[in-house]
Amino acid sequence: MKKIILIFTVNLLLLSNFVYAQKFNYFGAPFIKNYLVANYNASAQNWAIAQDSRGVMYFGNTTALLEFDGTNWKQYNLRDN
Repeated sequence: MKKIILIFTVNLLLLSNFVYAQKFNYFGAPFIKNYLVANYNASAQNWAIAQDSRGVMYFGNTTALLEFDGTNWKQYNLRDN
């Protein structure tokens, strides 16, 4: 009986190397792109995010309102900096 339990345990440990919680394929995984401060030329702190009906993203930054259309960044400076 001990031998059967030992064989079962060893097999279970060996098989666990081939089992993953998630597959490493990227089909269906969300596309994530991180932008550096140098990309949008404003402060590193963003406080709020909104999206309009056209899909344009707006970011409430410490120094400006940032607009991103998926390709280009626009910066709208705030009063009194």
